[in-house]
Amino acid sequence: WLGKGQARRNAPLALLCVLSMAADNFLVTLPLHMNSALWFADRHDWNGIIYANWEGKAYSTLVALLLMLALRGWISRERFGLTFRLQPGSIQPSVILGIVLLVPALLSFFASKGPLDCELLIYLLLMPALNEELVYRGLMLGLANILTPPRWALGGARVGWGLIVVTVTFGLLHGLSVEPEWHVSLNLGPVVISSCYGLAFGWMRERTGSLLVPAVSHGLSDFLGFFGRMV
Repeated sequence: WLGKGQARRNAPLALLCVLSMAADNFLVTLPLHMNSALWFADRHDWNGIIYANWEGKAYSTLVALLLMLALRGWISRERFGLTFRLQPGSIQPSVILGIVLLVPALLSFFASKGPLDCELLIYLLLMPALNEELVYRGLMLGLANILTPPRWALGGARVGWGLIVVTVTFGLLHGLSVEPEWHVSLNLGPVVISSCYGLAFGWMRERTGSLLVPAVSHGLSDFLGFFGRMV
C-alpha cells in the first residue's frame, strides 16, 4: 500500500496504533489484579455472564483521551471524531442503521430472566460505548486512516483498509483470549457478532464524521441487550 519512504515516515503512527490496542487490553484487565480498596464499586457479576468493570474502562478511556490530546498539534480532533458537528445528510441513514442494530437487543426480552441490576445497566449504557468508541473508532481508526486513507465509497461514507483492520481487531477483542500457560482460546461466535457491530459503528463514524452517533447506538444496544433479560 505504501512506498518505502512513506512507510518509514508512518512507522511511528503504526506503532502507536498497535500500542493503543495493547494499552486498552492491559488497562481493561488491570482491575482484576488490583487491590479491592482501589475499585470504584463493589465487584459482582450478573448471572456469571458479565460484571461492571468501571475501573478498567475508565483507565483505558483516560489514556485514549490523553493520547489524542498529546497529538492535537499534529492530528486534529476531527480526525478522531471528537466533534458534535455531523456531516450533512448523515443523520437519517445513521439513525436507520442504529434502529436495525437494536433488533437483536430487543430479542433479549424473550430470553430467560435474571435479577434486576441497575448499576450494571448504567454501566452498559455508558462505559463500553464511551471507551470502545474512543479507542477503536476514535484513536485507532483516526490513526489507521492516516496510514491508509479511505478510498472506497460505502453508503455515502468514505471507508478504507483502516476500517477493516480496526473492525477485525475489535471482533477479536471479544472472542480471542490467552489463558494461563499461553493457551489461546478463540470463540468465533462473539468474534463474528462483534465484528458486524464494529463495522456498523465504524460506518456511522465515517458517515457522520463524529463518534457521537456510534457511541449512542453502542450504548443503547448494550443496555437493551441486558435490560430485556432483567424485566
